[in-house]
Amino acid sequence: YHLLTLTTGFDAKNVTLIGINTDRLKTQDTEKLNIYGGLLERVHAMPGVQRVSLVEFPPLSGGGWDDFVSIPGQTALSEPERDTYINLIGPDYLSVMKIPLLAGRRFNESDAAASEKVGIVNELAARRFFPNGNSIDGHVVLENTAIRIVGVAGDVKYLSLRDPDLPELYLPYTQSTGGIPSLTFAIRSSLKAQALYPAFRQAVREIAPDVPIELSKTMQDQMNSSIGSERLMASLS
Repeated sequence: YHLLTLTTGFDAKNVTLIGINTDRLKTQDTEKLNIYGGLLERVHAMPGVQRVSLVEFPPLSGGGWDDFVSIPGQTALSEPERDTYINLIGPDYLSVMKIPLLAGRRFNESDAAASEKVGIVNELAARRFFPNGNSIDGHVVLENTAIRIVGVAGDVKYLSLRDPDLPELYLPYTQSTGGIPSLTFAIRSSLKAQALYPAFRQAVREIAPDVPIELSKTMQDQMNSSIGSERLMASLS
């Protein structure tokens, strides 16, 4: 109960997660971007859908990508302090999850592959990496690529409810330098997941028939399953 009532930094209610696997497609990133873009348009037009976006690692999924970033002019931080969790997201992701934007802007359609590389950090990363309060338009370097910070978002639980908040860096999935990975649709809707799935499946069949659907659950189910061991011990006790 304590874990489930923690402040997660996002609103899990009325959010459905549906993931597709594009890793097997022998296509260029441009075609994958077209697939995701087309599906976003179709899902957004579905009855009952309020907002929809994309994310590589949904909160509390147990998976993640962390790397050491460097901050030009900042030499006081040790390597462990620069260890940052990275997540690829779509333009409306913060709004879908109701993660507060504390400063700057969200991603938008102009943040394309050929545009300047941009990122959004969470509040913890902004304080740690830019102690003088100049995070907006500041830069971090990830894998030898300079990324301009355009926004600061609230802290959220990333890997699990048990872990403390960690530095996070959100990047637009459209600017992924390592290829477009498989992504999950985060859908805020007044409908239940069972009602959304058939229309989503039909959209995938029409736009990308060779792409399998590999995940369908609510964000609340994700939270519940993330503390399965605690639930088991409570039941046994």
